[in-house]
Amino acid sequence: MDIKKLESAIEKIFADLTPPNYRLGSLEYNWIFDTSRHHYQLLLEGWDANTRILEILVQIDVKNNLVWLQEDNTDYGVAEALVNAGIPKETIVLGFHAPYKRPYTGFATGD
Repeated sequence: MDIKKLESAIEKIFADLTPPNYRLGSLEYNWIFDTSRHHYQLLLEGWDANTRILEILVQIDVKNNLVWLQEDNTDYGVAEALVNAGIPKETIVLGFHAPYKRPYTGFATGD
């Protein structure tokens, strides 16, 4: 697995999802890149009136040489964007699907 290629793809995806200096009211987007543990998150956080918002929009982890897309709470299509960036489909696990559903996704099962 080419980690640098993956990180570059994730950075582009996050940039596409969060234009520079874009804010949604008092909410802001934050990127978390833990490159030593290969854990990547895009968060939406802040306050909506008196309600605290902390939402994981995208979470990607690398485990056992597989790319685990743990969350995709966007309309962007993160899995397909990874494939279009050259990450092999057979190395991407849609972790947000139950294990029994994964064989039908066209992506890796994570077994």
